[in-house]
Amino acid sequence: MPPPPVAAAPVAAPLPLVVALPPGQETPRNPRPNEQPPAKFNHGSKFQLESADGQHKLEFHALLDVDGRWFLTDKGGVDTWLVRRARPSLDGKLFKYFDFTLQPDFAGSKLQLLDAYGNLHFWSEVQLRFGKMKPPVGLERLQSSRDTLFPETALTTQLVPNRDVGAELHGNIGNGTVEWALGLFDGAPDYQVGEQDTNDSKDVEGRLFFQPFIPTEIAALRGLGLGVAGTVGNEQGAPVQYQTAGQTAFFSYASNAVQLGRRTLVSPQAYYYAGPFGAMFELVRANEHWVTPTTSANIGLTSWQLSAGVTVGGEETWRGVQVKRPVDFEEGAFGAFELGARYASLRVGDLAFERGFASRNGSAQLATEWGVVATWHLATWNHLRLAYEHTSFRGGAPNGGDRKAESMLDTRFQVAF
Repeated sequence: MPPPPVAAAPVAAPLPLVVALPPGQETPRNPRPNEQPPAKFNHGSKFQLESADGQHKLEFHALLDVDGRWFLTDKGGVDTWLVRRARPSLDGKLFKYFDFTLQPDFAGSKLQLLDAYGNLHFWSEVQLRFGKMKPPVGLERLQSSRDTLFPETALTTQLVPNRDVGAELHGNIGNGTVEWALGLFDGAPDYQVGEQDTNDSKDVEGRLFFQPFIPTEIAALRGLGLGVAGTVGNEQGAPVQYQTAGQTAFFSYASNAVQLGRRTLVSPQAYYYAGPFGAMFELVRANEHWVTPTTSANIGLTSWQLSAGVTVGGEETWRGVQVKRPVDFEEGAFGAFELGARYASLRVGDLAFERGFASRNGSAQLATEWGVVATWHLATWNHLRLAYEHTSFRGGAPNGGDRKAESMLDTRFQVAF
């Protein structure tokens, strides 16, 4: 009698590779400013690895910005091509409640770790994020660099931290009707990326943001958001500079000045997105304590910006223009076209000059910027852009007069997925 058949050994299910390319026709809701993964797993195009049981996911993203800066005035910077950003990133989901993000930047042939944080979310209303991240402060800073209206951020973003290391509790209530965040961070100077604290004191930073019309049926108002953010802490750091959109410094503290003591910051902010139109407003008021070997003072700084854009062939959202039909000449699809404008200013308080923390002969007390931008969006997050930016100054000339205004053209080719 022949032996009974032997059952084949079970074969483990392979790890599937899911690659989703941009559909172009889908327009997601306006994401919330504090929103981070896991929301990324529901948005746009992605290259994704997923375990067979769906418990673990990896998403691969990348951002490449190649810029050309062309100064139209003598006192600007150097005309140049440059790789402004080169950022691969990895978003992960482990089991049911844990996400993480890793994002380095290789621009300038230098490796810098921008984001490295985990997020624990048992409930959407209360989550815990920890690591190196964007603190919950600046409205424009909380946008991804791929989504901003202009190639460079406004003057207002010069006063808020770029990245910092710490931990924050955050969450959303009512599907984003209320967003909140409260964190404890090392404390990064204005516009800087914090790596390690230089003193024992920590910064408390928080944000409260409302989208009151999300639960309603009023479609024209569902994209309205209003909020306020702020920070308080004791700082100890070297002098900082404030720069124009062309990345030329217009204000510098004296070499013997040190930020040492209490810093407070408050930022009322708002945005509105409705179909082809989007607008953003942000005000930042900061008070910083500076010292020299002979004196000390609290320096006040104020900056605000207002920007707006309109799109044909797409929709304005918090995550940039969502293109309805990506470029496909054979199908008669030409992507989306966007026009935008921005006005911004930054003013340094009088005491900075009266107490010798800065010189009117080398630093401008007031910078005022306006600009216009035109963008051809080939697909969502992929575009060709041309911006004109004009910045005028009060003070800053060697003779004590006004520094010569700066005008520039900024071109950008962006590829992102």
